[in-house]
Amino acid sequence: MNPENDATGESTPGSVSGIAARVAQWVTTRVELVAFEFTEERRHLIRLLVLGAAVGVLAVIGLFLLTLAILWSLPPEWRALGAAIIALLYGGTATAIALKIRSISATRPPPFSATLEELRRDRDWFKSLK
Repeated sequence: MNPENDATGESTPGSVSGIAARVAQWVTTRVELVAFEFTEERRHLIRLLVLGAAVGVLAVIGLFLLTLAILWSLPPEWRALGAAIIALLYGGTATAIALKIRSISATRPPPFSATLEELRRDRDWFKSLK
């Protein structure tokens, strides 16, 4: 650098542009991280919805046919009791599945947690500059 330029303050635009470039790079990095996490979350949700729908349709068809077969194989006087027992089994299974879904949801990190953590670190770093 030219010492005369430093004395007259002409180096200031260079340092301002350097800071601006760093801030722009920082913002770009954070936006890319948010976009990546959003894409990841979207893929995860679509996958869960498709798999869940397939399981649901097949399970309903299978359970309906199984229920009919079981009830048809019972003597007519036992069919009402058989239907009640099967309904209790279905209810218990549905409860177990709901608890499993709740457990999975509770252990998964919240969406955009990596982005939020990076922003917290950046905020702390900016505070330390004062």
